[in-house]
Amino acid sequence: APDAQAMCLYIGGLPDQKEAQSVEQRLTSLDIKVRLQSLNLPDASGYWLRVAPESRRLAEDLPFENLAKEFNELKHKIMLCEGVATVE
Repeated sequence: APDAQAMCLYIGGLPDQKEAQSVEQRLTSLDIKVRLQSLNLPDASGYWLRVAPESRRLAEDLPFENLAKEFNELKHKIMLCEGVATVE
């Protein structure tokens, strides 16, 4: 199994880039550093925001249910950091 350092928190799964950018702005306003990425994996496609390691604790403390209500298809997932995503 990959070590914990190689795993990152991703928030997204959104089909629309504009919606993903809205989530990105919301997280950035909460001092959570993220990077927008487009994924095309069997279990994770669409636009995802990779949470920077230094922001992960903040992101994990986020009331995720509130964000998920506002952005309909929003998910969060722990996935490999590198070699998974293509940067937009």
